[in-house]
Amino acid sequence: MRVFVGFGLVGTLAACGGDAVDAPTEATCDGLRTAPLGTVPVEEWPEGIQTVKSEIEDLEGFYEAIDSCTGSKVTVGITSVSQEEIELVETPYPAGAPCGCTQDPDYAPDASLEMSALIPRFSLVVDKFDDPWVQNTIFEFDGAAYTPSEPIAIRACTSATIDPEAGSLYRDVDVIFRVPENREMELVMVLDPLDGGPDVVCTLSDFGKPELK
Repeated sequence: MRVFVGFGLVGTLAACGGDAVDAPTEATCDGLRTAPLGTVPVEEWPEGIQTVKSEIEDLEGFYEAIDSCTGSKVTVGITSVSQEEIELVETPYPAGAPCGCTQDPDYAPDASLEMSALIPRFSLVVDKFDDPWVQNTIFEFDGAAYTPSEPIAIRACTSATIDPEAGSLYRDVDVIFRVPENREMELVMVLDPLDGGPDVVCTLSDFGKPELK
């Protein structure tokens, strides 16, 4: 069984006599517990994992997608995991705690969703994206799968600071890969401009396998 450790805040209050006492502990990300799929009896698997475990494995490959910021085609290469590497969630995050994917601008963090599994090794690269740093970077993600009651089936998120020598117009980026309940993949790039302007949000959609030439 794997234990994923997060961070919380513990404060102290000065008592009347000068002694320090522990303040109430806020909800933390400690305590999320998982087990490899193969070690859990099938009858104990979370709802929906029978379907989504195959989808996780099938994500691997190269795709073409449309970038909403430019209207141009980009290429996305995805590396996923085998079904045997999937970790089933046995004990979830505390409800409402700021745990899991907190970068997603459209959906709640993982602690507010019903998770079924973790994807321990997930990565992707975007080619032909209109930024010299982004298109040369391999993004490493923490991923998760969710039960059928949630609006997304699979999600993986990461954040990165952009090398100022790379010629980019941005200082950092949040990257969110999603497979919503309709199974139409999407990749969201939230870019923070160097000039201090509002975030630039580029959504890659209309994923399809590239045509053979």
